[in-house]
Amino acid sequence: MKRQRLRFKLLALFFFGLFAALAVYGGYSVLTNGSRWFASSHNSRVRSQKQQVTAGNILDRDGAVLAYTADDQRRYSDDEATRRALVHTLGDADGLVRNGVESFHASYLYGFRATVFEQISQLFSGAQSQGDTVQLTLSAPLSVTMASALEQAGGEADAKGAAVVMNWKTGEILSMISLPTFDPESASEAAGTGAAVNRATEGLYRPGSVFGVVTGSAALQDSADLSAAVFDCSATVCYVGDEAVPGAETEAHGPVTLSEAFAAGCDRMLAAVAVSVGDSALRQAAEHFGCGDNFLFDDLIIENSIYPSAAGDALTTARRGIGLDGTETDSGLQGGILMTPLHLCMITSAIANDGVMMEPKLLLRVTSPSGAARASLRPAAYRICVDSQTAAALKSWMRSASAIGPASAAAVEGLPVCGKTGSGDNCAVYVGFIDDSQFPYAVCVLIEGGTEADAAMAAAQAFAWLQASSDAVP
Repeated sequence: MKRQRLRFKLLALFFFGLFAALAVYGGYSVLTNGSRWFASSHNSRVRSQKQQVTAGNILDRDGAVLAYTADDQRRYSDDEATRRALVHTLGDADGLVRNGVESFHASYLYGFRATVFEQISQLFSGAQSQGDTVQLTLSAPLSVTMASALEQAGGEADAKGAAVVMNWKTGEILSMISLPTFDPESASEAAGTGAAVNRATEGLYRPGSVFGVVTGSAALQDSADLSAAVFDCSATVCYVGDEAVPGAETEAHGPVTLSEAFAAGCDRMLAAVAVSVGDSALRQAAEHFGCGDNFLFDDLIIENSIYPSAAGDALTTARRGIGLDGTETDSGLQGGILMTPLHLCMITSAIANDGVMMEPKLLLRVTSPSGAARASLRPAAYRICVDSQTAAALKSWMRSASAIGPASAAAVEGLPVCGKTGSGDNCAVYVGFIDDSQFPYAVCVLIEGGTEADAAMAAAQAFAWLQASSDAVP
């Protein structure tokens, strides 16, 4: 009998432990995934709340109204160019855009964060319940400028691509553009066109030789001798054994160091360096920059970037060194390394920020209907990607790259711009930043079907706008 009672006690303790673990996991999930639950189209509680609460306004960093409610209808900026530039970040009333502010931050906009006292006060007042006002880190004027620059670079109406501008010290996103765009006041124009996809956060692209910053970091941390070695770049094709590396064709540069090869855009040498450091070191460097991470950020959702899990042979490693790993088919190279424009901008920001990658931030502040502070910007370091010495070397390489070749198209007089260009299978990419703590901004521009110079010129417009508006953007 005593043995049976002991068994019952142990069984009871076991089930109690399971319930306790479930409660802890539930609390953790609410804290880490709460916004994702609210963003779900299957959340019936949010649908019900929308019938009872007037959604709060959404403002840009300067206080301009980007979204509001009038006559029980969700409306957006009176300026069409602003509506189109910001639709992928804000979302739309019809829910075509996934994970925009309208859905991801519904807990604020529809009053779910109201205190018990606030709920009782609204109940006794008899007035319609109001949601919180959400102020974003975005600059509406900069976003309009970037959308226009991206459209011009990509061929106006046919343009496809993305652009991101962020503060590399704080992680604040000042602009996040995706093309093609659409007017949220006429959302039907986006149906079936792919215009509702946010290419900045959802688009996975082959980064091309802008991945060279990762390859370079692997070389710098692998061996001081390798980073200082002189390579003979006398051929125009990179060979691994008897096989040519697809995508690594380049002009001959003669004897060059790794930094000189990087500045000259010599993909052949980047591919050779990748083979020298080996696939394991290259994968580790990519993981240090966040490849393979499950991104769980408070303010927005980003697709996870991919570095292939399978070990690569020498030829594959060479392709990975220039961001072009994949299987060769009739339509080009498929699969391999895939990254979002926002993640590329985060990597660039980490190099500017002495190796520290900051969490991307969209919320500047949230205020209750009575004006009380509900939440405010809290910059947070996400990970240390490289040490400060490696970051300094990469900065120097990117500064040199900005003086010659297609990256020089992003130069702006009076600003110390550091940058790198590259080409994926069907896209041109520019990543760069201003190496000045008074102008702590990084930019990524990606254009489908465009040229590297086009991407760099679009970035130049962002740098120029930030320089001219330094008093307006802290």
